[in-house]
Amino acid sequence: MKILLIYHHNGLGGGVRSGLDIALALSSAHDVKILIPSPRPELKQVIEDEKRVVYQEGLNVPCFSYYNGGASFFKASIFFFLKRKNFRQWNILVAGEKPDLILYNSIVQWPLFHYLRKLNIPSICFVRETMKGQPFFPINIFIRKRLEQIQGVAFLTSYDKSRWQKKDNFYDNWVVIPHMVDIDASNSKEYITKTEYNLSENDFIVLYLGGYSKIKGIFQLLKSAKYLKDLKIKILILGDCENPTLSNRYNFVELLRYIVHKTRFSKIKSKIDKLNRDVHRVIVKGMQNNIIEWYNIADVVVFPAQKVHQARPIYEAGLNRKTIIVPNYDNFNENLLDGYNGLYYKRRSSKDLGKKIIKLYKDRDYCNLLGENNYKMTIKNHDKNNINRKVLEFIEMVAKGE
Repeated sequence: MKILLIYHHNGLGGGVRSGLDIALALSSAHDVKILIPSPRPELKQVIEDEKRVVYQEGLNVPCFSYYNGGASFFKASIFFFLKRKNFRQWNILVAGEKPDLILYNSIVQWPLFHYLRKLNIPSICFVRETMKGQPFFPINIFIRKRLEQIQGVAFLTSYDKSRWQKKDNFYDNWVVIPHMVDIDASNSKEYITKTEYNLSENDFIVLYLGGYSKIKGIFQLLKSAKYLKDLKIKILILGDCENPTLSNRYNFVELLRYIVHKTRFSKIKSKIDKLNRDVHRVIVKGMQNNIIEWYNIADVVVFPAQKVHQARPIYEAGLNRKTIIVPNYDNFNENLLDGYNGLYYKRRSSKDLGKKIIKLYKDRDYCNLLGENNYKMTIKNHDKNNINRKVLEFIEMVAKGE
């Protein structure tokens, strides 16, 4: 069976990684091709290294980026109408590929799968975002109707499924397929010491993987740093921390996006410089391909999301026997039990986040115990072999029209 996976994002974020996991799971039995709009070098490299799937630089995907942590309805609408949508070109491209099945890697792609439904090709949407607002909001009712038009929908958690699904309707083609992690690959890795990264073994490393993303909590994290003074605690920042660049000053959408990102970048850099003025407390490493090695040297992972967000770091940390600190959002409950495999802190409270970091800093045995329990929880919920089986069964069910 020929399967087409459509990305709308060209970077190496969590959603893109999850889509690649799905593609690799399917490649053992099917012909999988990924369409990506102008992929960044690091994403190209990861896909090329796998050698089991092929990719093609596709068109920009018509998206309506309305989800929790995304743009407001007004901004999402403005960007949607201003950005070139390429519907006709997409129709020609997909029809020419003649796939047996289309996979959409995000719910924000609903304008595209709504348009391409006329091709009568079975389609599945992987919903990787949490709902913004309430289920009865008109825009969410409208998006749900788009989901009901396609042949399959996969959610990451039961919480997300329950938010989108009508209480009086249950769809057999709406399923929960969690993120997967490769337990075997984790067990075979070599141990990396802190000294190999010019860090002291006595330093307590707090790992944050959200880059300079506001929604993932960079400002919350930097605010908490003031409560960590005089302690041997270092904050390690990975993710997209690049200085924004403007490719086309005459494109209004690109110019507006640049101004917003540049302002945020300057503000974050200023805060980090201030924190590092006396003691080097914050280390910025940016995008990294070898994420497992960085988990290796961490003592604790933090994910201070400002709104309900998918928490891939919870089980990535668990894969590497590390614990995590997250805000007390309901959607995390399926993967984290407070005091068993991680800690909750009061949402949007930098002071409480700082207290929880200090708690684990002062009790390393407790910190390690939480990490071991997080590993057990990750094996239970996210083992690659189990998730791969679910993916294959779901794909075949939808393709057969069951």
